[in-house]
Amino acid sequence: MTNNKHVAIIGAGSFGTALALAMARGNHHVTLIPQTKDHEHELITHRENKTYFPGFTLDSRIDINSDYSVLQTADVILWVIPTQYSHGLLSTIKSTIPDHVPFVICSKGIDCTQTPVTHDSLLSSIVAKIINNPLAVLSGPNLAIEIAQGLPAAATLAADSMDMAEHLSHLLSTPLFSLFAHDDMIGVQIAGAVKNIIAIAGGIISGAELGQNAKAALLGRGLEEMKSLGMAMGARSETFFSLAGMGDLILTCTSTHSRNTSLGIALGQGKSLREILESRNSVSEGVYTAEAVHSLSKRYQIDMPICEAVYQVVQQNIPVGAVMKALIGARNSIHSF
Repeated sequence: MTNNKHVAIIGAGSFGTALALAMARGNHHVTLIPQTKDHEHELITHRENKTYFPGFTLDSRIDINSDYSVLQTADVILWVIPTQYSHGLLSTIKSTIPDHVPFVICSKGIDCTQTPVTHDSLLSSIVAKIINNPLAVLSGPNLAIEIAQGLPAAATLAADSMDMAEHLSHLLSTPLFSLFAHDDMIGVQIAGAVKNIIAIAGGIISGAELGQNAKAALLGRGLEEMKSLGMAMGARSETFFSLAGMGDLILTCTSTHSRNTSLGIALGQGKSLREILESRNSVSEGVYTAEAVHSLSKRYQIDMPICEAVYQVVQQNIPVGAVMKALIGARNSIHSF
């Protein structure tokens, strides 16, 4: 394993912080780059991310610096900025990023801030239009809290070439954080984005106490929706049965640590979306991705009833009860909701 590289992580939320801890355990020199001076001060002063990810002491090998000039010495850059903010921030800081440094996208979602939503709305396409760096995508069944705790985890690292994917997988893997090379960047990104929408649906089923049969049915149907959209956009079917597809879908839909699942649970219990979002300082990507996937399903003429139901709830303020039939796959009228 190649150690002692400079890994710069842009984005100091929960997952960015967890990745910083994992990379430090792999004996890398890590720079964690927060988005504000106030957050930088907090991280330096307390050596803890009290705002977004409390409870973990930042390793001494983790530097905190909000000055993007630090990227000039990076051997690899990890991008952990929410999708809807990525275009704006990357456009602002692009001059600070050396062209040769591999740039690994660790955010999940599809950008709906620029219309129309197309294949070019994938983060890899957006990034490629702004910078000229070698690109990769990191995605997989990863709960930030377990990575931070040092529990074993695995993920997919996809690049356009298998050589680049294998190089970066080798570089960034640690004994407790194993990365597996893949070369279907489109499929890995679609899987990572759509599973967040399915997780909201799964959370709704849990919150409404509809049982494990309904949850299992939703997972199977959700995987099919994910695969159908991905293949229409040029992905390979087998990608959706990998860590990045089925693996991530199962984890996200069955863990209350998932921000998307917990949001769905609250919706299923009768809370309003506005009430839920106002109580959080973290981003539930599925809320924003639902709009993008709605547009893509229409563009590619893909039937995605689960994703459409979630879109109606989180983007059109349709009551949960009105879409429950689509979520549970009922073929007849449901009078109890």
